[in-house]
Amino acid sequence: MPGHFLLTNLLLEKMKTTARETGVEGRIVNLSSVAHICPYPDGILFEAINDKSRYFDKFAYGQSKLANLLHANELSRRLQVLLHIYSLSLSLSLSLFSSLPGGWCR
Repeated sequence: MPGHFLLTNLLLEKMKTTARETGVEGRIVNLSSVAHICPYPDGILFEAINDKSRYFDKFAYGQSKLANLLHANELSRRLQVLLHIYSLSLSLSLSLFSSLPGGWCR
């Protein structure tokens, strides 16, 4: 989860400088999935992010995808740029998640 955030923050000033010097703006692309609708029932568990006793792989994946979207949204707000969201076959993704055993996705 912190990988996208950290990498973006490490590259951001370089991207701004390059855009000023060359007139060519770069892009930040964050990839997520429909799994963002399936984090832990309480949302992102900031207070227990490394708690192995509460870990469930499907919820952890959903939590990481939700964090990706929240990061992209906040970055868009702070940089005052338009956030583009594209979806590839959302209905297919939803059907795949809803068919997983255990009903882990709300």
